[in-house]
Amino acid sequence: MPASLCGFPLKNLIRSLAPTGRGSLLACLVLLLSTSLTSGLSLVIHVPADYETISAALEDAPENAIVEVAEGIYRESLIIDRPLNLRARAGDAVLLSGSDDEAAILITDTENVLIEGLTISGGKFGIFVTRSQNV
Repeated sequence: MPASLCGFPLKNLIRSLAPTGRGSLLACLVLLLSTSLTSGLSLVIHVPADYETISAALEDAPENAIVEVAEGIYRESLIIDRPLNLRARAGDAVLLSGSDDEAAILITDTENVLIEGLTISGGKFGIFVTRSQNV
């Protein structure tokens, strides 16, 4: 998808300003602004509104997404293999009950994972982290 600003293709916007001699400067400013605006945004995925299970949400979540879980008991084991934030919705009690033969949450081969607001029970391990950092 071509870069745009307010729905206008940046290429056309820059061309229209080129005769004034300010096209290059404006192009740099627009690029800087669009990069800074999009780099700080994260996709928020809601469980169960968008996905019925936390596992399904994690499988489809892009890097740096926020997976926000509504109140409830979730009987599943999770694998996190990319940078993301897994959190309970503010004020909600979220219980993750893992199976007894594996970790409730396995974090593997990644970095920059944040888990907040979940109560974890069951599982061979609560949270098992391997080959990862900044967890």
